[in-house]
Amino acid sequence: MLLLITGGSGSGKSEYAEKAAVSLGSDNQKLYYIATMHNDQSAECRERIERHRAQREGKGFETWEWDHHLAGYFAQSMIWWASGEATLLIEDLPNLLANELYLPDGLLKDETDPEQRKKLAEKVIVMPLLKMSAVGNRMILVTDEVGMSGEDYDPETREYLELLAYINEKFAEKADAVTEVVASIPSAVKGEIIG
Repeated sequence: MLLLITGGSGSGKSEYAEKAAVSLGSDNQKLYYIATMHNDQSAECRERIERHRAQREGKGFETWEWDHHLAGYFAQSMIWWASGEATLLIEDLPNLLANELYLPDGLLKDETDPEQRKKLAEKVIVMPLLKMSAVGNRMILVTDEVGMSGEDYDPETREYLELLAYINEKFAEKADAVTEVVASIPSAVKGEIIG
């Protein structure tokens, strides 16, 4: 099962995603959380990471901090995934995309053609996650709603947002359920509300 959760910044989507993950699990199943925020050691970054850790505390998640090259990590470290006894929450796609675009060893950083970047993003982010979600466990992906602010962004930011929108579209197309969270209230966009 694949659940895509979207919403604006501060919408409550992270808390809802954790609640959904816990509700999908059972006593004999593992809850895994992959945190994709790159820790740049800034005070703001550390504070945000600590806030998210505190929010997850006591919910039973085994947390991995893995900010990019997720497909390679899965290939090496997640043999358990085929067991059918796990729920995996990935928080979040915007960070994962930004890290692949802007970190020195990011898999998308050297591709400058927008159409080729889409194809590469599909290859290194979308396809590995869709392949994993098809195995039979539950996967929850958290993303941001983009394109609704009406702001005129600089070309680099606009390209990032267009690429994120493309990735969101690919996941939404394949997801069993898509939920939008606004003011901590989940609304079904596709499928049913979970949790």
